[in-house]
Amino acid sequence: MSNEVEQIKDRLSIVDVVGNYIKLEKSGSNFKAKCPFHNEKTPSFFVSPDRGSYYCFGCGAKGDIFSFVEAFEGVDFRGALKSLAEKAGVELGHSIDRSKETRKERLYAAIDKAAEFFETELSKNSAAKEYILSRGVTEKTIKLFRIGYVSLEWRSLRTHLEKLKFTTDELVAAGLVKKNEKGEAYDVFRGRIIFPISDSSGRIVAFSGRTLDEKENPPKYLNTPETELYSKSKTLFGLDKAKSSIRKFDHAILVEGQMDLTMSHQAGFTNTVAVSGTALSENAAEESSSGISLITRLSKNLKIAFDPDAAGIKASLRAAKIALSLGMDVKIAGNTTNEDPSDIILRDPKEWQKILNAGTGVVTFILDSIKKTDDVKKIRNVVRNEIFPFVVLMEKKIDQDRFIKEIHEKTGISETALWEDLKSITKESLRNSPSTVLENGMREKHSQTADGDFSATTTRRAIGILAFLSERQDVNNLKEVLKKADQSGYERFKSMSKDEKNELAFEAEVLYNIADLEKNFHELVLHIEEERLTSLMEEKLISVHKAERDKDVTKAREFLGECSLISKRINEIKQELRK
Repeated sequence: MSNEVEQIKDRLSIVDVVGNYIKLEKSGSNFKAKCPFHNEKTPSFFVSPDRGSYYCFGCGAKGDIFSFVEAFEGVDFRGALKSLAEKAGVELGHSIDRSKETRKERLYAAIDKAAEFFETELSKNSAAKEYILSRGVTEKTIKLFRIGYVSLEWRSLRTHLEKLKFTTDELVAAGLVKKNEKGEAYDVFRGRIIFPISDSSGRIVAFSGRTLDEKENPPKYLNTPETELYSKSKTLFGLDKAKSSIRKFDHAILVEGQMDLTMSHQAGFTNTVAVSGTALSENAAEESSSGISLITRLSKNLKIAFDPDAAGIKASLRAAKIALSLGMDVKIAGNTTNEDPSDIILRDPKEWQKILNAGTGVVTFILDSIKKTDDVKKIRNVVRNEIFPFVVLMEKKIDQDRFIKEIHEKTGISETALWEDLKSITKESLRNSPSTVLENGMREKHSQTADGDFSATTTRRAIGILAFLSERQDVNNLKEVLKKADQSGYERFKSMSKDEKNELAFEAEVLYNIADLEKNFHELVLHIEEERLTSLMEEKLISVHKAERDKDVTKAREFLGECSLISKRINEIKQELRK
């Protein structure tokens, strides 16, 4: 494993890996960018080619190529390893000792073997294969998406996987089998066309099965239940295949079905991803970890193209709310054909392109959906309850103004009245929204970091310079300077690991001019001493007041003398800092 990791690091530079995901700009010997892990206007995300690491001064994100891919794509280390190994052309070892695998690795292995089983079963069943081809899916697409089939037998998959030494408990945990009231295990999927669902690195984590007989074997679609590898609201079908196209075209198309997704890719709409049916989190606190949040790291533009039925429209608005809360520009396709996207694409891909191009903003979409009525109260309730929650999420006042004008033009409600209503709902939503509570907590945390203990921040930066210089020269004299000014800071430096020192050295490299580092170090140490003496002065003054209250003249004079010496040294420090 360690050998494979080193091979990958030798072949892939961090600039190439990170630069494949976000736009980097040269900044001295490093590169900078807007951080992909939090919203910011000024770049605070730096990449060091020499250190093979990245660091964000805004949110604290840091690491190497593996941790970056893990965070960006929402996968674990194994997923990042697989993705980077493919890019580097490094073959990962396949001879695995099953007894030494972790639990998760065992589940991944079971799911992959299940996918192989389903593929083999499809090749044996001409009726199932004919059904897929009749829907317009080509042999090439079947192979690309690893589409399979499973018969109506109750335990065919379980029997096959148990022969491969997987336990029943592992198969239950992977969502492949379940138990009845008697504790008897049977297959989750039976009599279905099987669509494997992968994470963003391409590892299969779940399945979606489309029944061949809805009356005899409902429901129409059946998905893997929630497992430790799979969350419906956090996983997007096809993201592993759509990533590069989303970056290339700078927008993603979101559909809701497996057939919609496969037909989209087959027709050339390769920047398409799908949710599992209409599975999207309605919990505002979970929106930042939803599947849609993964798209924001690839593009800020989203076109939602769900089915044109009531459930599809409801899911479209829920997806739009999540996307807007993540700062995305959202358009909803106004599909008025009453056909599913897959059917339109099969019939005429150009018509589907026109539908996508004609997509409108969320507010316009809702306004156009309101039936003509003279009931002003009803219209106003729709505006307040269904439209304003979206307008509130818009970051720019100019966008809010544009939609207020549009609402006025289409409903006749005065702009003044609309603005008054919007202000009131803004206050309510900011006060009650779970996501706002989280946001305020993060803001408070950032404030504490930025404006908290000055000495701790200053010591950190002094240690960073010391770490940077120690890579290039003897710093024993500087260590003594730090030791004299801040014993605890000196002890921290001594006890730091190589990785911790590397991180702080990178921070110093970005923050300061390398030619002036020793000067900066001495200035920081003076600030540390000044801060320490100022705190000591406060303690001595308290002691003076206490001695005066106790009428202890000798003690009072002693403390005043100490205050005088401290004050003198503080003034000397100020003069040195002015030089």
